[in-house]
Amino acid sequence: MDLKIFTNTNLFEAGTFFFNQLNIRLNSNTATSFHLKDILKDKFKSQEIFEKVSAAYFLVEQSGT
Repeated sequence: MDLKIFTNTNLFEAGTFFFNQLNIRLNSNTATSFHLKDILKDKFKSQEIFEKVSAAYFLVEQSGT
């Protein structure tokens, strides 16, 4: 598996490709990025590690039902 996709595309597309290679079907309904501060809310700390994250995506596994 060529993991170079993680360096030349956005995380949503790379993550979707990665899980497809593992035969894990995703049920993601949006390719819209989220701000980490919006996801973590009161857990977000103004630290260098959090400040380096420019976008976050939800990748949800499709239910087996």
